[in-house]
Amino acid sequence: MLTMERGLDLLVSIIGIATVGQYLWSMRAHFQSSGMSSGAKIISVVVAATALFFLAIIWILPQPLLAKIVGLVIQLASSALFWWAIARSRKARLRFVFDADNPHGLVTDGPFSYIRHPFYTSYI
Repeated sequence: MLTMERGLDLLVSIIGIATVGQYLWSMRAHFQSSGMSSGAKIISVVVAATALFFLAIIWILPQPLLAKIVGLVIQLASSALFWWAIARSRKARLRFVFDADNPHGLVTDGPFSYIRHPFYTSYI
């Protein structure tokens, strides 16, 4: 039988995996780049390792209920900011991180009118 606590662990895990998945999707489908720089590769490996580490912590060590709920809210807010930034920057054809080429456009509306780097903010 799935307890409420384990159900919340499962929900946090699924949303966490989906969050990392959406970032991976954006690397191929949203950002423009001729290739993946070594810096971007290192960041990708660190993100994957960190995601696995936190997934293990969720399932191995008991977590306070409030921490799980706050974490879930932060994950959902992060995803909302990420998709808002995607929607507002689609036409700008932004470059991928560490790309030496200049971007095709500058986005100043949506979350970009409030935060200089909404994508980076959503990753945190």
